[in-house]
This record gives sequence, structure tokens and C-alpha cells, in this order.
Amino acid sequence: MDSASRGTVARWRGWLAGVSRQKLTGGRARGGSEPPRACATARTKATDYLSMIRPILRYGAPELHRPAEPVTTFDAELSRLIDDMVETMYAAPGIGLAATQIGVPLRLFVIDLSVGRDPAQLIAMVNPEFGERTGTQLEDEGCLSVPGFSATVLRPARVVVRGMD
Repeated sequence: MDSASRGTVARWRGWLAGVSRQKLTGGRARGGSEPPRACATARTKATDYLSMIRPILRYGAPELHRPAEPVTTFDAELSRLIDDMVETMYAAPGIGLAATQIGVPLRLFVIDLSVGRDPAQLIAMVNPEFGERTGTQLEDEGCLSVPGFSATVLRPARVVVRGMD
């Protein structure tokens, strides 16, 4: 992950820490009640990018059934995509989002299993591959592409995933 992406992730982590404190104490979240924008740093050019919340594809969209392609170019455009995905995931609200869910057919996902309680757990994973899977567990899961629906799903108890973060 480049320094711009790390900066955005750090801003989200700071905001999430404030939101977690707010929920626990009833106080105001650090930095206000609004999440940070990827453009929180000073921008001076008209061509500078403002991150945005992207529409999430719903179940049945053909794009969700196509295999994703590996990411081959690591540039500012990828960094902007990750910024958009993080913003979209938290706005939904959700704990994970794949690029295919916003219509981008790339092997990329963002995830925060702590649901904002531990901002250090925000991960952007590029070209993920399973390295190891052990055990099984049943967990109730939902999906941002199928709003309002959840089901008990059989998953590995432990996985090792390789990829670039």
C-alpha cells in the first residue's frame, strides 16, 4: 500500500477510534461526527481526486458472477479505488467489501472485522489467495449485496490469506 493509502487508512482508524469512544461514553467522536474524506489533506489542483461512496451492486447483477482479474497496476488509481471502497464499506455500514461488489472486476477487498472497535484491523488486500484453511465453524453472515438477508454459513475456523496490503 502506498503512502497515500496508508494516510487514508490512518484517518479512518482515527475516526473509528473516536466513534468507538463515542459509543462507549456517549460523547462526541474525535474530529467530529462525520467520517474523514480521503481528500482531508490539502488539495490544490482541480484534477485532485475526491473519494466517494460508490453504489453497491445487488444480488442478481451479472458482474457479481464474473471472475475477478488480478491487479497488475499499483498506482494512484488503485489507491483511489481503495479509498472509495473503505468509504463505501463504512457508509453501508459493513465490515467488508470486494471490488466486484462495486462493479470493479479486480481481486481486491477491504475488511474490518472489529466493526470499528480496533481501527488497526482495517485491511486492504490486493490479489488475495488462500494459503491454508483449517477447522470449521458456523457463523451468521450478511452481505452488502443482499441487504437485509443473513444466513448461517460454514467457514474455516482459521485461514491464512496471502496478498498485498
